[in-house]
Amino acid sequence: MKCLLIFFALFWSSVAFSEGEIFRWLDADGRVYYGDRPPLDAINPEKVGIKSIEASSASSATVDDNLERQKALLKSIDDNKRKQQESNAVLSEEVAELQALCNELRLQVQDRQRARLVYELNENGERQYLNDEQRSASDEQLRQEADRVCNEARSIAKAN
Repeated sequence: MKCLLIFFALFWSSVAFSEGEIFRWLDADGRVYYGDRPPLDAINPEKVGIKSIEASSASSATVDDNLERQKALLKSIDDNKRKQQESNAVLSEEVAELQALCNELRLQVQDRQRARLVYELNENGERQYLNDEQRSASDEQLRQEADRVCNEARSIAKAN
C-alpha cells in the first residue's frame, strides 16, 4: 500500500511538473539556478521552454516523414542513374553503328579513287558506266555523305 501511495505521489508530481513553467535565473554571485518559480531577488529570470511528450512524438513523426522523403529521394536518384546508364548504352550503340558506317563510307571513297571505271546499277540490274562528269558528281556526293556520318558520330560521342 505504501508503494502504491509513493507511485501515485510521484506520478502526480511529474504530471504537475511537466505542465508547469520552468524558470532560469542567476543569483548575486552569477550562479545559474532552475526552478518552478524564481525568488524575488533573482537576476534576469526567464522562462525555459521544455518540450512536452506530445512535441517529441510530433518531432518523431517529422523525423519519420523526413526519413521517408529521403528514401524516396534516394530511390529517385537511383532510378535516374539507371535511366542515364541505359541512355548512355543506347547512345554508345548508336555511336558504334555510325562509326562503322563512317569507316565503310571512307573505304568506298578510297576504292573509288583507285578505280579506273565506276558504274552504277540501273533499275534492270545492268551496269551503267559513269562518264567523267557523272563520276565527279557521284564521288563528291559519297565524300559528303561520309563526312556527314563521321561528323555526326563524333558529335554524339563528344556529347557523352
